[in-house]
Amino acid sequence: MMKVLQALLGNVDAQLAVAYEYGYGPPARRNLQRAIYWARRAMKSGAADADLLLVGLLVAADAPEEATRELIALNERAAASGNVVAQFNLGRSHENGDGVPRDLKKALYWYTMAAAQRDTEAEQAVARLCREAPTN
Repeated sequence: MMKVLQALLGNVDAQLAVAYEYGYGPPARRNLQRAIYWARRAMKSGAADADLLLVGLLVAADAPEEATRELIALNERAAASGNVVAQFNLGRSHENGDGVPRDLKKALYWYTMAAAQRDTEAEQAVARLCREAPTN
């Protein structure tokens, strides 16, 4: 009860703890809707791991489309900050149309951003997309 009160008062660590407990704690306490609520509050408060916890909870709640949207948004924020893994993931998402419309230009952009940071998989993806690109 004390953690919930701390969470209500804005304590980010308590918000994360409450979200985790509702999502993955003892079966008698599990409530995915409450867990998702607290994970969102923790995310808005700036908790570093809240976004990943939220995605996991959405998957557990059988909301794969919403989880995919959250993952794309998470990758977009991280990619814009220069995170090479997120850049590669966005390239792959745009190439395959996973959670976003298929867009080879955007895929090439994100792969190129990751390749510029010496990501070998991204370098290979850039080369592959350039080889496969139709010539006009």
